[in-house]
Amino acid sequence: MSDFELLKNLQNELIKTLEERREVIGFIPRACSKAKIHRLRLQIQEVMIRIENKCEGTSRFSKEKWE
Repeated sequence: MSDFELLKNLQNELIKTLEERREVIGFIPRACSKAKIHRLRLQIQEVMIRIENKCEGTSRFSKEKWE
């Protein structure tokens, strides 16, 4: 799986988790806990930094490493 695909999957998982949390009334289950949201945010940040570091310069003649 490329970094780009991983980033999209992590973002979709974060959206799903936040939507589940929005619907909860009362006790918040582990599936949408604050710790899970924090972990997903850190993973997204890590993947975005990897993608940024793999970006070439100003000219592009071939597929970049993160694609």
